[in-house]
Amino acid sequence: MRQEILGYAGELKYLEAAKEDFEIARIKTELSQIRQALVERTDLHFLRKLHSWLLCGLLIIWVMAVWCAIALQGFGHIPFLFPRMSFNLSDPVLIAFITSTTASVLGLYGIAAYWRFGRHRKTKFIEADRLPEHDPLLK
Repeated sequence: MRQEILGYAGELKYLEAAKEDFEIARIKTELSQIRQALVERTDLHFLRKLHSWLLCGLLIIWVMAVWCAIALQGFGHIPFLFPRMSFNLSDPVLIAFITSTTASVLGLYGIAAYWRFGRHRKTKFIEADRLPEHDPLLK
């Protein structure tokens, strides 16, 4: 009888050690997932900032092109460089150019704002039913 009790005690120690090893492995896995998520968020943040500046530069150039077209339409030529060359767009063409450019600028900023500040998926590292107090393997 005493041998059986000692045998069960040895098995219990083995099971407790296995349980501790399992816990350590689970915590290491969760820690590596958290580290990976942090690296991904840092990279994504840098990428979003970079593309925001590139988009800003593109839109400044785009708006400057519209202003140049309006100035050329107003003066009818390039004032100091080519005074004899004429520039003339009909009113519907100029209105379409300004309207489409304005819509493009607003659309690009809307897309960039949604990409940068929109809804993001939530990452769960520990699900509620896998917490130690609810886990049947850890009891």
